Amino acid sequence: MKVSQTLRAARELIVRDGWCQGISRGSQRCADYAIRDAVRGHRSGFEVPDFQQRFTDSIGYLSVAATGKTSLSTITWNDAEGRTVEEVLAAFDGAICLAKRDEAKVEATFACRAVLSNRLK
Repeated sequence: MKVSQTLRAARELIVRDGWCQGISRGSQRCADYAIRDAVRGHRSGFEVPDFQQRFTDSIGYLSVAATGKTSLSTITWNDAEGRTVEEVLAAFDGAICLAKRDEAKVEATFACRAVLSNRLK
């Protein structure tokens, strides 16, 4: 699953089940737990190949979209006083856009390499 797909799935979990600050309550999730659950799907974290990398990449995009930095904890951002679900969903939208941009760059690079490789044969 691509990072943009993970972020979209996490956003959909928040829309469907609700958002919260602090420790998740019932089916409601904070931003980090929504990403964790989107990466895991219906499996435990230990059964997901590259769980930590996929989780970290997704958190990184959310952090950049939310704060413009990769160093700020998304937990701190999510739990900031006055934070709204609308702001969280907007940050997910931005993160999805950033991830899609980067995924398109990677796909274009591979396509160019394939074309060049064929021409050089």
